[in-house]
Amino acid sequence: NTVTINELNLIKDFSNLIVGIVILLIFIYFNFKFFFKSKNRSVLFVLYSMSFLLITLYSSIVFFKNVISIAGFRFLYFPSLFFISFIVLLVYRLVNKELLRNIFFVLLLFVFSFNIYSMNKYFSVKKEDDFWKQFKTINNESIMVKFNYASSLLQANKEKALRIFRDILQNYKGHINYDYYKKEIFETFASYYTNKKDLTKAEYYFKKLNNKRIRISTRFDFFYFLYIKGNKELALKLAREFYEKYKNFKEVKYFYYIFLKRINSK
Repeated sequence: NTVTINELNLIKDFSNLIVGIVILLIFIYFNFKFFFKSKNRSVLFVLYSMSFLLITLYSSIVFFKNVISIAGFRFLYFPSLFFISFIVLLVYRLVNKELLRNIFFVLLLFVFSFNIYSMNKYFSVKKEDDFWKQFKTINNESIMVKFNYASSLLQANKEKALRIFRDILQNYKGHINYDYYKKEIFETFASYYTNKKDLTKAEYYFKKLNNKRIRISTRFDFFYFLYIKGNKELALKLAREFYEKYKNFKEVKYFYYIFLKRINSK
């Protein structure tokens, strides 16, 4: 059972596109068939047309840049309700025997109940790190899950986390969000090695992030890196300027406080 989808398999495997087109054509065919054969055509036309519209609109968003794997798959939840309803209605139309209809409905109900139950245990935890750590296997999960899983393991199991990060950097170059996660991994490394006071490696990854938009937490880690490297005046100056510019944001206030606390504890 998986929580997400490994989009790389979908991108590389052309058969997924063929299957999708076939299902879509079947869906369109039965839309028109039921419309022209039904006595109450207007109601059915609105029902199937709206469900078809919802499916195509929401699902198509998945394929836009910077959406797939970050949030795109969530857009499939609501339209899938219409699609499953259509499948149920199709079976009830085509299957004449009452017993077979009921068996199909019970099996469908069981599959979805099991899926909801198994997924619910993932979302019952309170801490984000605990959520990612509970994954038993991530081979078939999305790049988002793999990145967050590795990030949550970095302190406790550095070698395993590094293997996952390397896998993303080496094998996901065809992914539409590869550049985004590459930057996220470099940020994670920069902050990790700064906290470990491995300044050579930290400097290497900070240079990789040059002129790129980075997280607020990473920015203050950079200021801390400058401070412990010996550029104390520059670090304090940059941190103060950034704070003054964005002090209306709670996150900036928080990380500025953490930065001051870290340098004063030395």
